[in-house]
Amino acid sequence: MGRHWSAAKLVSRPLAARVGGGSIGIMRYVVLDTETTGKHPEQGHRIVEIGAILIEGRTIRHDCTFHHYLNPQRPIPKDVVEIHGITDEKVKGKPRFAEVKDELLAFLRQGVLVIHNAPFDLRFLMHEYAHAGSPGVLDEFPVIDTLALARSRRFPRCSLDALCD
Repeated sequence: MGRHWSAAKLVSRPLAARVGGGSIGIMRYVVLDTETTGKHPEQGHRIVEIGAILIEGRTIRHDCTFHHYLNPQRPIPKDVVEIHGITDEKVKGKPRFAEVKDELLAFLRQGVLVIHNAPFDLRFLMHEYAHAGSPGVLDEFPVIDTLALARSRRFPRCSLDALCD
């Protein structure tokens, strides 16, 4: 396994996590994505959906996933609904982050986090954990940022859709 960065470093400054040319071997990865009510957790925006899946070596573990819609306890702006399609009605009655934080943390501890545009998701996760009374729990998690990797390889387009094509 090549170099990776801790969650705290990725959020605090723009670092590219790079993976060396070595073998994936039997590494365990937790691929994670979030959807939010906006771009800035420090302005009160919250997570409305979290999804993650475990990968062992080169095997995607479809039997080992984490997924929750979350009640952000605030309205989801219409312009944001147009991006991800998650409405206030869809999250009504869903758990708050504090209700799933322990289950999520246990899931994340299974491997190296892999996140596209990791600083964005990590800022939200760190803010949610702090808001739920557990600040700093993600600070030392190893993280690979696939957006930083794509940019370091100078791909012409670095969105997830473009990289999958």
